[in-house]
Amino acid sequence: METLFLDCKALITKAKRLGLQPCIRLNGTSDLAFHRLLVPSQGKTLMECFQSVPFYDYTKSAKKAVDNAKGVHPQNYTVVFSRDSSANEAECHQVLSAGGNVAVVFRDSLPSTFWHRPVLNGDQTDLRFLDRKARAGRHGYVVGLKAKGAAKRDQSGFVVDTLN
Repeated sequence: METLFLDCKALITKAKRLGLQPCIRLNGTSDLAFHRLLVPSQGKTLMECFQSVPFYDYTKSAKKAVDNAKGVHPQNYTVVFSRDSSANEAECHQVLSAGGNVAVVFRDSLPSTFWHRPVLNGDQTDLRFLDRKARAGRHGYVVGLKAKGAAKRDQSGFVVDTLN
């Protein structure tokens, strides 16, 4: 966490020097609870150390996504729940009902709605903190992503067929 803190600090310094707004996605291949992990020398999480920096993640944890939608996590941390197959669709609906967004991969094209929810084009940018968020008491959005690479041929249920 100390090394990660120093890396974030360096990124922020470099971004300021270049006139850019830094943003940080910590979980590229993991699903660690960085919103809970303290930087020992600071006694705070990374999100608390760098409150002006947006942090964002995808997660397979419905609890993490629901807590994020309910404002339990730091304000500068955005979490999007990932549908991985029909096996976690009940959790997807739980997250949407709480006002969180859910990422869904579609094979051929992005529908305008899915599960009676508007579909945002998640391929326009990976910056999930820029996505529309539900207003109080409203359901979240589906973040649509088109299948790429090997996922185009996926038959596991991860990719949703939009032609059927």
